[in-house]
Amino acid sequence: MFDYAVPRRFEGIARPGAIVRVPLGPRRVGGWIIGETPGLANNELKPLAKVSGWGPPVEMFDLARWAAWRWAGKPAQFLRMASPITAVRDLPGPAYVAIATDSAVTDSADTGPILYRIEPTATRSNVVLEQLARGPMLALVPSARDAAALHATLKRAGVRTALMPDEWAAARAGVDVVIGTRRAAWAPVPGLRTIVVIDAHDEAYQSERSPTWDAVTLCIERSRRAGALCLVTSACPSVELLSLAKSVRLVDRSTERAGWPALDIVDLRETDPRQGLLSDR
Repeated sequence: MFDYAVPRRFEGIARPGAIVRVPLGPRRVGGWIIGETPGLANNELKPLAKVSGWGPPVEMFDLARWAAWRWAGKPAQFLRMASPITAVRDLPGPAYVAIATDSAVTDSADTGPILYRIEPTATRSNVVLEQLARGPMLALVPSARDAAALHATLKRAGVRTALMPDEWAAARAGVDVVIGTRRAAWAPVPGLRTIVVIDAHDEAYQSERSPTWDAVTLCIERSRRAGALCLVTSACPSVELLSLAKSVRLVDRSTERAGWPALDIVDLRETDPRQGLLSDR
C-alpha cells in the first residue's frame, strides 16, 4: 500500500474503490483507492496519474484480503475479479422492482448457509423468485448458458437484473438480482440480502488456476460478513456441502423421486456377445 496525493482535477471522482494509475518508480501501474487519509501534506506525495473509473465497493477489499489468506493468493488477484472488465466512468440510476412472495426462506443469516436439496428437474428460477421479497440478491449458476437463461426468465417476470460481467455498471448501481457464474461471486450488490448458489455441487465453481478458490465457500463468507442469507441448492449434495450447511431443506419425497429419471439395469454378462451391446430387453 502506498500514499498518493489527489490532484484537484480528480477531486470528486478519486473515491475509495476507484481504479487508478499511479507512478511507481519509472512506470505507471494500476491500483485501487482503498481509503482516504486526511491531513497528509500533498506536496510530500506523488500525485495520482489517472482515475480510470468506478471499482469495487470498499467492503470487497477486506473480503479480498480474507480470500488471499484462505487460498494463499494475493488480494490484487481477487480485486481484479471484483472490478469491471472495461472502464466504467458513470453509473446508471438504481433500478429495483419490489416483488412480494409468500414462500421466501426467512431464517436469520446467523444460522449460516441453508442447503436446499431439490430434484434435478426443478425449475431453478423458482428458487430465485421465491427469495425476491428479501431484497437485493446475488444468484450464481454453473455456466454462462445457465446465466443467460436465468437472466431472460427473470426479465420476462419483470425483475430488474444485471448479467455479469457485461452489466457490471448496472450491478454496481443496484438491481434486484445480479446473475453470473463463478466470477460473479465478486460482483457488486448494494444492500445485499440474499446469495443463491444454484447446483452448488458443480465443479465449475472451483477455480483450476492458482489461487484455487471456490465460489461456494466465498459466498458463504461474504453472506456472513453482509448479514445476508446464503442459500445453496443441489440435487446431489456432496459431503462437504452437507458439512458446511447449518440446516437442510428438502422437497417432499414423492416430488424428489419423480424428478429423477427411472433407471432399469440389464445384466448382459450371461448373454451371447454376438447379439451386440443392446439386447431386446
